[in-house]
Amino acid sequence: MKRLTEQTSLLFIIILMVSSFLAISCQTEIAENKDADSPKSINSFIITSALNSGQGITSDCAGVFNGNSISISVPFNANVSNLTPTFTLTGQSVKIGTIPQLSGVSSNDFTTILTYTVYASDGSSRDYDVNINGNALGWIGGGSNGWKTGAAPFRQPNDYQSFNQAWYAFVDSSGNIYAADTGNHRICKWNSSGTALGWIGGGSNGWKTVSGPASSGTDYMSFY
Repeated sequence: MKRLTEQTSLLFIIILMVSSFLAISCQTEIAENKDADSPKSINSFIITSALNSGQGITSDCAGVFNGNSISISVPFNANVSNLTPTFTLTGQSVKIGTIPQLSGVSSNDFTTILTYTVYASDGSSRDYDVNINGNALGWIGGGSNGWKTGAAPFRQPNDYQSFNQAWYAFVDSSGNIYAADTGNHRICKWNSSGTALGWIGGGSNGWKTVSGPASSGTDYMSFY
C-alpha cells in the first residue's frame, strides 16, 4: 500500500510539472504572437500648406512610403528646418528619440533624416525614417552603376550610364527613375538600386544600352 501511495505521488508530481511547462510555453507563445500582431504603423505623413505656409509650403506635400522609409518632396526654396507634419498612425504613441510627437502640433528640423518610432500598446515598436528633399543620400551616373557618395565627375562621355545636363527626373510606383538627359537629347531609365536600364530616343524605338549620344533630330522617335 505504501509503495502504491509513493507511485501515485510521483505520478502526480510528474503531471504537475508537465502542466506547468505547458502553461509557461503557452503563455510565451501568446506573448510572442501578441508582439508580432500588435499594430504599430504610420499610415500617412503630410506637410500641409495650412500649417507650414510660413516655411514656403504652397501646397500639401504627401509622403511616399517605401517599407519603413517615408520620402517627401517640398518646394525647392522651402525652409525645412521648422516644419509641422500631419500624420495618422496605428498604435499607442510615436516619438523621435524620447520626445513624444503630436500630429499637427510637433515641429521639427528636417534638414537631416528623422526617425519616428511608433509604439504599440504592448510596448513593441517600429521605426520610420522620414526624409525631406534636400538631404543628400547619393548620386547615380558618372559611367557606372550604383548609388555613390564619394567625389567623382558628374558627367562622362555619352555612355548609357551617364548624364549630360540632366534637368528633370521622375520616379514611378516601382521605384524606377526616369531622367531627361537634355545634353544627350534622350530619356534615361534607372532602377531604385542605381542600375542603368537604358535610354530611348535617337531616331529609333526600343530601350538601348549602347554608348553614344542620342540623335537631336526632329523625327517623332527623337528628343530635342
